[in-house]
Amino acid sequence: SLEAHRTYLASLGGGGPVDVRTPLTGLFRATGERFGGRLSIPFELVVG
Repeated sequence: SLEAHRTYLASLGGGGPVDVRTPLTGLFRATGERFGGRLSIPFELVVG
């Protein structure tokens, strides 16, 4: 659920302000490496 996901993100951030980009960028990087880097490149260009 969305609420559980929010709680999970908050726990990643140590209860402070959650920087969504860091776990997302890591996730997309891992996914991109699995698929030859094709998915991570556009995402990183958008996020900067």
